[in-house]
Amino acid sequence: MVKIYRFNEEYSKILEQKLNDVKLKYEVKNILGSNRIIFSIKDNSKYDKELELLIKNTPLVYNQFTKKELENAHLLQIVPESQKISIINREECFESKCIIEDKFGIKRTHHNKQVGKIKIKNVPKQDGCYLYSVDTGFSEIFARKELVELIQKYNFKGFNISSISEQKNEDCEYLYQLLSDNIIKFEEIETTNQEKIENCPICHDYKKIIIDNTYQLHLNNKNKYLDSDFYMTDAIFGEGIPYRIYLVSQRFYQALQKENMNKKVKFVPVILN
Repeated sequence: MVKIYRFNEEYSKILEQKLNDVKLKYEVKNILGSNRIIFSIKDNSKYDKELELLIKNTPLVYNQFTKKELENAHLLQIVPESQKISIINREECFESKCIIEDKFGIKRTHHNKQVGKIKIKNVPKQDGCYLYSVDTGFSEIFARKELVELIQKYNFKGFNISSISEQKNEDCEYLYQLLSDNIIKFEEIETTNQEKIENCPICHDYKKIIIDNTYQLHLNNKNKYLDSDFYMTDAIFGEGIPYRIYLVSQRFYQALQKENMNKKVKFVPVILN
């Protein structure tokens, strides 16, 4: 595993020339009217002081795992990075025990529980992706019909495949929500000094775990035989609206690789204690 530092800097010819000099790949993008230059550096790479002086912003840091590390993991966190699903009936299909309005008038909800069928704005056009997250985060994930058929064909265990509807109140034939009856509770998660634990700011009864992009889930499985193909945690992660984490088995991970259904999907090995 290596740490990757992804930089998003204001474009300059000097910075572009320096990246060319040190042979670092980059891309130039116009983001919200601002020309940006985006590049990544591995933590085991050496770059000169001149480049370091040209970097102004704090990078996004995440872990990059080797093929061997991914293939040796019994369970892996799965993160569909294609965030293209827009839920249009949240107030109807979710209920929250605690709701607070911030100074900007935005409602922050805690302890969300899904109580109804999700309705989405539209199904994304087929772009090679088979797994999606919502456009506001990663707490709900969805699979295309072809992936659902793969789950059923190989009899993968633990998947609760739920139908959803589209904007026109019609049942969706091409996209389904993925849930699991295998729920991992807060007490089954081992924390280290790298995470921060907070109580719900409203009721103070529920705990949440504040994590960053380098986080690896640690599970205490001494009293639990993890033989299913799909799990999900309670929604206890994150500083804002708490979200859940989804886990898949090595068997399911291998099937996604074999069938080329892993486009824009990140996998993180889970540590079992």
